[in-house]
Amino acid sequence: LLYLSHREENSAVFQSEAAEAVFTWQGDNVAGSVHVEGQSWILQGCGEDCFLWIKYTSNWEEETHVQTNFTSEDLNPHQNTSNMIQLMARGGEDISTMVTYSVMIWYTPQFRDTFSSDSDMMVFIDLIFTETNQGYINSDIPLKVEKHDAKLHPTLNDIEDSNLLLNDFADSMPELDLLNCADSTALLI
Repeated sequence: LLYLSHREENSAVFQSEAAEAVFTWQGDNVAGSVHVEGQSWILQGCGEDCFLWIKYTSNWEEETHVQTNFTSEDLNPHQNTSNMIQLMARGGEDISTMVTYSVMIWYTPQFRDTFSSDSDMMVFIDLIFTETNQGYINSDIPLKVEKHDAKLHPTLNDIEDSNLLLNDFADSMPELDLLNCADSTALLI
């Protein structure tokens, strides 16, 4: 039996000792995930009045290390090294102040094509943020992530070589344009 753990305007989290269910919605579009005793399912829209329950398996190939051509300083162009050291020290000392950071989401045409509508895709992206925030809550980490915006990347397409794709993403436009005023950025493929 699951109990309502957390509710916001367009999301809800249900939990028990052995299970968790997370749902997001916008109008008639719904996305969700259910995790029960090591098994996971995702709910995804597939058109008008159509929803798919997809069971995830854990038989993925071993991930390999991704080699990139940018440094940690490149990942945060707004912070100088001494300021970053001070902020990291502050974060190590202060374990209770809630900190919110924003993410600019870019996606490829191939990612978009996995959804029957833009609305189904956007509610799925909202699910990613709701699940991440629930993970922070479950782990007693005082962080919250907010979606800044989600846009089709103007030049990138999904390719097999993840190293090349990550480097192409970093080089695809000036860093401030990639961030689009957000604190960080991500590419969904």
